[in-house]
Amino acid sequence: MLFPAPIAIAATADGPLWLRAGALAAAEFFSGFGVILFDVNLNSLQAAVIPDGMRSRVAGAYSTINYGIRPVGAIVGGLLATFVGLRPTLLIAAVGGALSLLWLLPSPIPRIRSLAPSNTADTAGDADDDQRPVPC
Repeated sequence: MLFPAPIAIAATADGPLWLRAGALAAAEFFSGFGVILFDVNLNSLQAAVIPDGMRSRVAGAYSTINYGIRPVGAIVGGLLATFVGLRPTLLIAAVGGALSLLWLLPSPIPRIRSLAPSNTADTAGDADDDQRPVPC
């Protein structure tokens, strides 16, 4: 949800060299931090909900789509920057990234609060519930 912020920081970097360098350093820091948060959450969610026998296929499909679309985005971004300029292209990317949240809102993902099984009826009263490992 916050990944467009570093793009917007980079797009609005202006002023003296030290300020532009600081803004770009902050954008890179937040971008890297965001990737780490995304990867940890994505991998935890996948490990919890995807059966062991399907995990490699899901990872392969995800990687194919994720890495396969990047060259298309690079070409579109390069063409857009050529015709409208770098700053407007970065701002379009930031707005587009923020709007990409809209497909996620109606899904069940925002309501996930725990990756532990939610079967309380069959585990009520078990003293060993806290000792059970979380699937990974």
